[in-house]
Amino acid sequence: MSILNLALKTTGHCLNLYARISPKKAGAAGLNLFCLPFSKKLKTHQRDFLLPARYKTLDFKGKRIQIYRWGQGSRTALFVHGWASHSFRWKNYFESLIENDYTVYAFDAPSHGMSQGRMPTLPMYSEIIHIIVQDIGGLQGIIGHSFGGYAIINWLNNHPQQKDFKAIIMAAPGEVEDFMTMYKEKLGLSKHASQKIDQEFESRIQKKPADFSALRLASDFNYPCLIIHDEGDRDTDYRYSEKLNRVWKGSQLMLTKGLGHRLKSHEVIRSVIDFLK
Repeated sequence: MSILNLALKTTGHCLNLYARISPKKAGAAGLNLFCLPFSKKLKTHQRDFLLPARYKTLDFKGKRIQIYRWGQGSRTALFVHGWASHSFRWKNYFESLIENDYTVYAFDAPSHGMSQGRMPTLPMYSEIIHIIVQDIGGLQGIIGHSFGGYAIINWLNNHPQQKDFKAIIMAAPGEVEDFMTMYKEKLGLSKHASQKIDQEFESRIQKKPADFSALRLASDFNYPCLIIHDEGDRDTDYRYSEKLNRVWKGSQLMLTKGLGHRLKSHEVIRSVIDFLK
């Protein structure tokens, strides 16, 4: 057994014992661990790129959220990064869009990059997107990767957009419940401990994990969207994107091979730029 698997099983064993002694606290501890992003610190070259682009900060529930802006184009786009990432991951996209008359915005999610906070949730992420869009004054396009793409779907469901709006969803998960199940299995949690975590989730979020289904949320969408996923993605199943393409009216599906979850390639960047144009 690897050191990582041993650490996971040990953590799970502790949570199982804790659930017997203090069920509610164990549920809270288990959910907190699930929501912890383990984001990496910014490297020097990443910080050097982001610092000059600091546009403003958003005070979100007492925590500072960093927003960035590049370019002075006539059209606007917002980029939303994924879990344990930050805005630097979009660097090559920014440079290409600026050349195509775009002003581009991005922000670091709570506890990511230069933003404060801890344990971001899907509703929290979606709410921040809405506040930033309102501040910008509307968008022509929004691009999200992984958890960021899922947050966009949740935001679009809560706040339908104008007709000329375009979305690009990259490597997004399909069901929050799937991640909860995988998390519990990796830790080897007992049925009792799992139930307490579910109860804490419902108490804190006011919804069940099963309520967060990308397919259900997008079933009434009817504006242009480019869905991108790699068939070899080990983090999120590309078949969810195939299903999402079927229910999202006006969407296009682009499947890649050999790029994995990160989807780093000039081909993908070119496809994103062309779709927005």
